[in-house]
Amino acid sequence: MKNTKVIASLCGIVAILLWSMVVGVVRDVTEHFTPLGGVALIETIGGIFLTCLMGWPVFSRKSAWILLVAGILFAGCEAGLAMALGFSHDRNQAMEVGIINYLWPTLTIFFGALINHQKIRPLVFPAVVIAMTGIVFVLGQGTFSLSALLNHISHRPICYVVALIDAVSWALYCAFMQRFGAEQKNVTGFFFLCTAAVLWAVYALAPGPRLEVPVTSIPVLLVAAVSLSGGYALWNLGMTNGNPRFLISLSYFTPVLSTVFYSFWLDTTLTRTFMEGAFLVTVGSFLCMLSGLRSNL
Repeated sequence: MKNTKVIASLCGIVAILLWSMVVGVVRDVTEHFTPLGGVALIETIGGIFLTCLMGWPVFSRKSAWILLVAGILFAGCEAGLAMALGFSHDRNQAMEVGIINYLWPTLTIFFGALINHQKIRPLVFPAVVIAMTGIVFVLGQGTFSLSALLNHISHRPICYVVALIDAVSWALYCAFMQRFGAEQKNVTGFFFLCTAAVLWAVYALAPGPRLEVPVTSIPVLLVAAVSLSGGYALWNLGMTNGNPRFLISLSYFTPVLSTVFYSFWLDTTLTRTFMEGAFLVTVGSFLCMLSGLRSNL
């Protein structure tokens, strides 16, 4: 029994490492397969992989509204982040988009308290401020000047807006499923495939570069799909059979791990300003996690 818990916890750790790869490999895929086509391929392969691994969900009329709301939030989140990364004008902006997305742990605690009618602990508010300060510090290029911030985000501002919406969507999805989705099993693969269907429909109707599949880039595509979908499968195993408190604590360091991997994978130099901002986001997320643990004691 103890060995089973240790192995499950290790699976959860691997999930965190896989998710830390997502921003870098997804950006790489969109450079090779076009932003829209690349994201659609990732969601398709990921959905098939998860469905084969975890099975097909059992639907009922009672759960229809839950699946509809959760599916919309999930699809918006998955497509939003990948599209924001893909349409960023360069790799540095994609890295900034990725760090904005990592506001979701902080926002999850906040929205979870609201949706689940829990008392909001005082520690949440400074935690949110610290996390947001990290974002402003990165986008303001190491300053807290409003003019510097606005000037920086004026380059394709839609990418930053979509990344923020993505963080909010994922936080709402997590909080919503925590309250209403406890009985919904194996739905992640289904959500992946629904997201893929929407993306392929948009791809077919929208003008833009046509999808090409270079053989040499297929390994990167598979890495992206497995990193994203495999992370979900292993995280579910770790949270169910491992040490969830330990895993949740580790997950809040994903922003730092993600930026380091991104720099390595795409050969991008991390500035001191960016790392300091990422550290502030991590601290804010970790403080939010502590407030969530205290509220459950």
